[in-house]
Amino acid sequence: MITGALLGMTGALVGALGTSIPQMITAGVIMGCGGGFQEIVFASVQEIVPNDRRLLVLGFVETSNLVANFSPLIATMFATRTALGWRSCYWFGFAFEGCSVLALWLWYRPPSFGTKHAGDGEGKLKLISELDYVGLALFTSGCVLILTALNWVRSICTLSLMHVTSCADYC
Repeated sequence: MITGALLGMTGALVGALGTSIPQMITAGVIMGCGGGFQEIVFASVQEIVPNDRRLLVLGFVETSNLVANFSPLIATMFATRTALGWRSCYWFGFAFEGCSVLALWLWYRPPSFGTKHAGDGEGKLKLISELDYVGLALFTSGCVLILTALNWVRSICTLSLMHVTSCADYC
């Protein structure tokens, strides 16, 4: 998660200092990669919170995500009412990710592999050998095929057609 926060800081810095469209696209890609890493927060709650409090803590984590619903409003306020304009959104993101890095560095202490698997006696190689590689390959190929099909359909006809949008909604 620290890696994700550092990527978010880097992307926000690139966006705040960017002077061209390719730099802004790069900033978005870097911040998106950082956000992908930060989705691990749900797994970290599972490993550091006792079972009897897990549901409550996951509820708090989900509730804290409600702020994201107001992000366009907050960004508009930053862009229209600050001296830096739209760049202040990136500087706010940079400061937020910096606080996240600091908080994670100070307080996040996940259990080690040995601590988590002390009672079951399973090693890393045994757990890796039990992974469902066929299922993983089928899942990945299914996702790629769906995305490829949607891309082909978009090039053939408009996505406003009812059968195309209903298929995309179903996926």
